[in-house]
Amino acid sequence: MTEESINIQPVTGESEDQVRKHYRVPVLEDGSVVLILGETRQYAVMDANAQGIGIKDRDGGQDFEIGTKVSNAVLSMGGMTFPNLEGEIVHRSFDAQGGWMYGLKWQNLGRDKLNQMNEVLARMKKEALSLTDRDVSAE
Repeated sequence: MTEESINIQPVTGESEDQVRKHYRVPVLEDGSVVLILGETRQYAVMDANAQGIGIKDRDGGQDFEIGTKVSNAVLSMGGMTFPNLEGEIVHRSFDAQGGWMYGLKWQNLGRDKLNQMNEVLARMKKEALSLTDRDVSAE
C-alpha cells in the first residue's frame, strides 16, 4: 500500500475488474454444496451469494478463462437444487495449494430463483455465524 487508507487499493499489475464487490457466505468444505456442469463435472463451492459463487475444480483438470460462459449448470445448496443456471467466470485466483478458484457471476437468474437463493443463503449465513461464535467461545 502506498497510501495511509483503509480503502482497498489496487495492486500494481492487477485488473481492477477483479475486485470483489459483494460479500459471499463461506461454505463448509464437506461436499454438501456443489455446482454440476454437464453430466458429471462437479465443482466444490467455496462461498456463495445471490449474485454468484466461488468454485474450485475438485479434479484440477478444468481451466476457465475470465469471460467463459456457463449454461445448464445445477447448484445443490442448503437442501435445494437450482437447475438451468447461467453465468460467467468473472475472476480467478490460486488457492493455498496452487489450484485454481473461480468467481462465477449468475446471469438471467429470475425473481423466483433469486428469492429462493436468498432464503437458503440467509439460513447458511446464520449457520456459519453460529459456528464461528461457538469456535470463539470455546477458546
